[in-house]
Amino acid sequence: MKNEIPHEYPLDRLTILKDQQEKPGWSFPSPIRTVVGHLNTGDYAPAGAEHICRIERKALPDIVGCCGNERDRFEREVERLLAFPVRILVIEASWSDIEVGHWRSKVTPAVVRNSLLTWQSMGLSVFMADHQERAQQYAARILYAVARHQYRSARKLLGEVPAAQKPSPNAYDPATIDSFCPLPEGVE
Repeated sequence: MKNEIPHEYPLDRLTILKDQQEKPGWSFPSPIRTVVGHLNTGDYAPAGAEHICRIERKALPDIVGCCGNERDRFEREVERLLAFPVRILVIEASWSDIEVGHWRSKVTPAVVRNSLLTWQSMGLSVFMADHQERAQQYAARILYAVARHQYRSARKLLGEVPAAQKPSPNAYDPATIDSFCPLPEGVE
């Protein structure tokens, strides 16, 4: 019997769940679909693997607030995120932006830096993306990778793919993902 299920997870099957409270949020390039719904924690998850992965998005003013007046609320959010195998805080700023501290708040750069490092030590991946465009690109790559991994795992469980079968040569080719989400020049 011919295998009816594609070997690789096609990019056009990727649907990203976006929490309804995430406004305006990120927009992902075609053929990625985004569906707005309710996520109990985090802002983005791959549909069908939302029990595996959550991404929390923060702009610089947001993360400064999370280290100040909103700290208790955000630490409860971090605790909920830690329940997921893949949990990532994507910040639309750089470590340099944190160190410079150009914001209107009594929160010091040291408090923000130390808070981020503490959350990392608890198991939350913190990714400094420099700016919104790069944050979107990397989030799309992460969400696609999680969905693709779940797809491959499901195929193996169904017996559709023999364990010894090698993935297609394009499976790990950076151009596969770069074709829908190119990185800015100079970034690898």
